[in-house]
Amino acid sequence: MNPKFLLGGASLVGGGGLVSAGVIHSGQSSSETKAKTALKQEESPSKEVDKPAVSKLPSTEGYACHIVEVDKQTPTKVVEEKSDQVGFLDKLGSEDNTFKQDVKDACTGSNSKTAHIPSGSKDRYVYVYKNESGRWMYSATSQTSNWNGKH
Repeated sequence: MNPKFLLGGASLVGGGGLVSAGVIHSGQSSSETKAKTALKQEESPSKEVDKPAVSKLPSTEGYACHIVEVDKQTPTKVVEEKSDQVGFLDKLGSEDNTFKQDVKDACTGSNSKTAHIPSGSKDRYVYVYKNESGRWMYSATSQTSNWNGKH
């Protein structure tokens, strides 16, 4: 049996019908190499690793903003730091527009909204929590302490 036809048949089984036509008719070694490469690519699909989204809200004066969810009852208990800040705010509905604006303002230090800025640091920590009904809350009084203790 002619090896060119055998390779062509293997390509057809893998779904590479157009590649096999080139192998059968050309008889060139470069086509055989291309067919083998195409067959090999079909057998091992590329694997992408899902990475968590990371997006930061703009801040001012060289500060980096951090949105940190704390427990309402125990503010020293950090629930989660929001790495996808833009995505976090974008997922909230229009009923949370005031909350979203308060957090953005706290990140930039505008409109009398504050964030916790540790001494000598270029980080702004905006502490947020969910109230009893599950709504997100920003409170200026929550920003007066270093709730997560790391900074």
